[in-house]
Amino acid sequence: SESKSIPKKVFYNVSLVDTKKLDITINTNKTWLAQIFFNLIINSTQALNSSGQIKPQISISISSSKDGHINLLFLDNGPGLNGSSQNQMFDPFYTTKKEGTGLGLSISKSLAHKLNGTLEYIASDNGAQFLLRLPYENPHC
Repeated sequence: SESKSIPKKVFYNVSLVDTKKLDITINTNKTWLAQIFFNLIINSTQALNSSGQIKPQISISISSSKDGHINLLFLDNGPGLNGSSQNQMFDPFYTTKKEGTGLGLSISKSLAHKLNGTLEYIASDNGAQFLLRLPYENPHC
């Protein structure tokens, strides 16, 4: 409910995959994946709401790679993270918020690892960017 007022856009890039073989299966724990999505979106929402951004926006860009991974890039146009936060953001109990446990990103990174994937922050001058990479199967290959 906190993110209702912020527009969200989802983009899918199929340029790296043969369009005749688009059936991609991600065998994963749906609950863990939903938790990662929730943590990333709620963090963006809270950063955007506290920044006073006039036209806040959250985007998720989905693409597949030839190395057997699906890439989910979560972007927002908020204030982003400074250097010291970038070094500690995945540490348990580290937070820049007045209220919060500092566990969301730590849990998300751990869950991504349990799903045989990765979660990383990509430094940007235009808000925050997190890349979630998960393995996929293409049964038509």
